[in-house]
Amino acid sequence: MNEPDNLSHRFDDDPDWTIEDVDFLWHGTSTNLVASILGEGLRPGTHWGTLEVAEYFAERNCAEHGGEPVLIRLPLAAFSRDDFRIDGQMIEFPVFDDYDVRAMAYEWIEEEGEPTWQDCLRVYESVVYAQRATVSRTDFMLASGAPLPEADPVPSR
Repeated sequence: MNEPDNLSHRFDDDPDWTIEDVDFLWHGTSTNLVASILGEGLRPGTHWGTLEVAEYFAERNCAEHGGEPVLIRLPLAAFSRDDFRIDGQMIEFPVFDDYDVRAMAYEWIEEEGEPTWQDCLRVYESVVYAQRATVSRTDFMLASGAPLPEADPVPSR
């Protein structure tokens, strides 16, 4: 079930890439947070991006909250594009080994004009969503790719 997303690519692999090429965005969290996410949604300010970025944030959430890594996958169409923001945290503290290459690419974009959230998604593979995101149990999967196991009843959204 851990299908590859069409956003995982080297940002310089496809010069014709546009946001229209993206079907899904990913978010990483912990199994210990699933019940509250299903009941309340994801708070504004969450990081969304590639599977690799989501796996990083899932591990980070598990270190803070315990539990097992879990991923959320939503279609891009589920978001209001006006509510995406540049992920400044990822620019300042990227999770990739090729930071210098990405930083140079982003600097080039800045020289050409004001970077957009699409530029951030392409280069740093992450954006921030400024609104609450509603998800259902079927949007979750364990980091292993297995579906989220049934658990105690969770408040419906």
